[in-house]
Amino acid sequence: MKIIKLIVCIISLAFLISCSIPNRHNKENEYNNIKVPNGFGFVLMYGVGAKNIINTFEGTFEKDLITAGTAKTKLNFSDEELKRIYSIMKSINILDYSSNYNPPYTDNPDPGVERLVEPHMTYNLYLKINSKSKDINWKDTNGSDAANAKELRNLFRYIEEIIISKEEYNSLPDAVGGYD
Repeated sequence: MKIIKLIVCIISLAFLISCSIPNRHNKENEYNNIKVPNGFGFVLMYGVGAKNIINTFEGTFEKDLITAGTAKTKLNFSDEELKRIYSIMKSINILDYSSNYNPPYTDNPDPGVERLVEPHMTYNLYLKINSKSKDINWKDTNGSDAANAKELRNLFRYIEEIIISKEEYNSLPDAVGGYD
């Protein structure tokens, strides 16, 4: 009897786990249904001093090598990658962000309480969707935990993850030195 209960528990657990795992096929279908507008593209400058630059209009990437300058290569996103990036931008209402984005360090800051992060990430995004263009400039000096700051930071990290997964990026020289 204990073995039967154990088997039933294992089967039930396996069923619950399988139900909680997102269906990759459905996610892929979700992205396939997205139509990226004609003329969609962006230039994202990011990192300490915003010296890493991905330019989807030119199909290039420039890497910050810190004390060794910069290195540039051809780099393009696939249609699938652009669909995912566009989907994220759409879901966070990217066009609603202010041009000089400066979020509080948290959604509910205590009066007079701040924090300072050094060195800090700087993000400069020029975005074109159809006939609309948008600039977003953000010096992430406070490591904001505000919800919309997290969403924007996650978008930029996602783009960076795509970039560093590319063969073109990995053929560039390693950075020399570091930032204090």
